Amino acid sequence: MERKHRATRTDSYKLTIAGLLTTRAEMAGERVRAVEHLAAVDRDLGHLDAVLAMFGVTDGHKVKPLQRATTPRAKRADVLARHRTMLAVMRSTGAATTTQIAEAVTPLFKLHDDHEPEPAAVLSAVRKMLHRLERQGGVVRDGWDGDARVWRLQG
Repeated sequence: MERKHRATRTDSYKLTIAGLLTTRAEMAGERVRAVEHLAAVDRDLGHLDAVLAMFGVTDGHKVKPLQRATTPRAKRADVLARHRTMLAVMRSTGAATTTQIAEAVTPLFKLHDDHEPEPAAVLSAVRKMLHRLERQGGVVRDGWDGDARVWRLQG
C-alpha cells in the first residue's frame, strides 16, 4: 500500500522510541516476575498436597480458593463531606456541642445500605476530627454544655 504522505519524524522521535523500549522492558520484567511467582505458588501447592497425602487426605486439590470479604472503607469524598457538615453545623449555630455535631454527621457514616453506625463510634470519630481541627487552628473550645464540650469556628 502506497502512502499519500510520508511518515514524518520530529527531532525527539528517538527519545520516544527509547521511552517505549524502556516501558516494554519494564513490563517484560514484570511478566517474568509474575511467572516466577506462579511457579513458586505451584511448587508450594505441590508440597502442601504431599503433606496432606501423608495424613491421608487425597482430594486436597478439590478445595476451592478462599474468597475473603473486603471491609468497606470510607472514601476521601465521604471524609470531606463529613468535615463540610461539621463546619456547616458550627457555622449555622455559631457554636455546637460534640453531640450535636455527631448527630448531624451520623448519616454520613453509613458505609452501605445495611450498615448502621454505632453512636459511640461516630462520637469518638467526631471528637478525633475536632481535636485535629483544633490543632490545625480551625476550631476552638468554647466551654461546656453539661457533659458535652462546645466548639466554635476560629475567628
